[in-house]
Amino acid sequence: MALRSRRTFLSSTALVSVSLLTGVGRPRSAFAQGTGPALVTPDSARPAIPYGVASGDVTSNTAIVWSRTNRPSRMLVEYDSSDAFKHARLVQVNPHDPERIYRMFHYGPSLDIFMLDERSYRGPNSPNRQETRCIDTAFLGTPQLHWLKRVLLDSRATWKVIASDMPLGLQVTDILGFDAWANSDGPALGRELELADLLRFIKDNDVKNVVWLTADVHCAAAHLYDPGHAQFTDFNPFWEFVAGPLHAGTFGPNKLDNTFGPQVKFLSIPNDLKPNRPPSDGLQFFGMVKINGQDEVMTVSLHNLRGEKVYGIDYRQRDRSPTCCARPSLVTLQGQFHLSLRWTE
Repeated sequence: MALRSRRTFLSSTALVSVSLLTGVGRPRSAFAQGTGPALVTPDSARPAIPYGVASGDVTSNTAIVWSRTNRPSRMLVEYDSSDAFKHARLVQVNPHDPERIYRMFHYGPSLDIFMLDERSYRGPNSPNRQETRCIDTAFLGTPQLHWLKRVLLDSRATWKVIASDMPLGLQVTDILGFDAWANSDGPALGRELELADLLRFIKDNDVKNVVWLTADVHCAAAHLYDPGHAQFTDFNPFWEFVAGPLHAGTFGPNKLDNTFGPQVKFLSIPNDLKPNRPPSDGLQFFGMVKINGQDEVMTVSLHNLRGEKVYGIDYRQRDRSPTCCARPSLVTLQGQFHLSLRWTE
């Protein structure tokens, strides 16, 4: 593959480096041409990028980069946290599952984030009451569940944050039955069997400082999962923080399933809320997480549209009883975000 161009630009406080490499054919050998080191594909046969590359929303740790080619191509992304770009990491594309989006983000010794995909590998929505695991009870699916266990076990970060696009104990329903993990009170059944297996694994392997950030429901909440109040008890206590919506109707609150013993420590809306409240009602919410670089205390806070903090806790590592609103401010871990792009047909 031949280097086509390189653009470096500054936006906000983040430097984004973009490299465009084009190639023909799907990868078939170490030479990328698929034929041999002496046979070079002409430029006319490579995907072209007639409109260049654009970027936007560059922050201290995220960026959006987009472009367009003149034929179907695949974009490969590399990123680094330093200007020298000496330790660039490729955003991997699994050749056996090219549309895979679950992945891990490493933020130094303090934080690893594990982003899940709870839509692509699930079984169909149903009453969710199966007594044994099967293809219909899958939610993460076996490959993703095995991956999550492995990366949690391998992580050396102080904090392990699991970003789940569906809540754990809140009942989310549709016309077919249940749309998330939970079903109703009682022992672990259906999709809950997969979650029970994961929580047991975390306990058995002494994986410490696991925090869940979840979404999907249209309100904000903080839940402490306590085996002392649960039907399934083979797990260590943990926190789940729910945030949303940013700019959609506010609904809820959803019923809680007692299978894993969630205790409501905060709820952003009244129990008798009239459904589908507009943003003008001020009931939209977002969350923030900060880690102190000195003592590694994690602060999780929930905010309204005006940015006012409506709830917050300081969470100390291996401390199962965080203190509510104990510290007024902490330092957010920040760094520059760099990207390198390659296009292949």
